[in-house]
Amino acid sequence: MTPALTPELLEAAGIMKDFLVERRYLPKDFDLAAWINPEPLQEALRREGLGGSQEIQAAQ
Repeated sequence: MTPALTPELLEAAGIMKDFLVERRYLPKDFDLAAWINPEPLQEALRREGLGGSQEIQAAQ
């Protein structure tokens, strides 16, 4: 199993974020796409020779 920032994962994270904001577990809403930094995962995948930056690019 290779870690990835897939559109499905980002959608699920957005649903969870909205849930937490609505119930005031998070003090205010924020732009999830702007908050996520895909570079550390891209670097880790490169170092492990897994490439796979295609799905990460879609998240940017």
